[in-house]
Amino acid sequence: MQVRTALNLHALPAAWFRVAWSRAALPRVVLSCAALAVPAASHAQAGGATQAGGATQASGASIYQAKCSLCHDSGAGAAPRLTHPEEWTARLGQTRAALHNVAVQGKQGTAMAAKGGFAELSDADVKAAVDFMLVKLDYKEGAALAAAPVSAPAAGSAANVAAAAAAAAAAVASPAPAPSSTAPVDDAAIAEKIRAAYAASNGAVSTRVQVESSGGAVTLRGMVRDNQAVKRAEDLARAVPGVKKVDNKLVSAAVFQWD
Repeated sequence: MQVRTALNLHALPAAWFRVAWSRAALPRVVLSCAALAVPAASHAQAGGATQAGGATQASGASIYQAKCSLCHDSGAGAAPRLTHPEEWTARLGQTRAALHNVAVQGKQGTAMAAKGGFAELSDADVKAAVDFMLVKLDYKEGAALAAAPVSAPAAGSAANVAAAAAAAAAAVASPAPAPSSTAPVDDAAIAEKIRAAYAASNGAVSTRVQVESSGGAVTLRGMVRDNQAVKRAEDLARAVPGVKKVDNKLVSAAVFQWD
């Protein structure tokens, strides 16, 4: 294969022309020039491939090797290592778009700077490197989407209004039970209040009435003047707070009177 290179003889030092050129030396000069040109050409081609198809696996692999591997191979800065999938568990639960976003913008409070600190990379370059890493980690986009939380309906939306209406209907259909009173009953205080009420009745009920209370259930025993006093004694007992029921066993003295 014949290799050609453009050589400006007028720009060469005069000392070069004193070299004895031979047919054997000329190919070596041409090949040396070509060798110097090959790396630059290859670099230009690689850069063009990255810009034109940054999401391709080939460019992603090359970007990873040149940039990302500095941390993700060694674990520097607490970066998860590509060869240790268990270090990626939490990250692999995110969507691909979320992982792209972190790589491009960086993550506050960690060593992950925007674009890994390589500002010369385009967003497409960074995403291509991330995609390469995800392939190596056997990332499943569907699993991450299924695990992503579902956003709650916005306030005032039809779904939110319907949910509130259903909750209100359920509350009406099943009202909460009334709170039960667990306070202990003071039977002595109840009996004392009933006796005080009889004493304040101006003789309507005798203070000799026996009053007993057990758990708020009051029993009245004894003899009173007449049937009106029997009823009055029961009414005064029922009016005392804490009384649940009254067992009236009072006897009217009127039944023992004869003409």
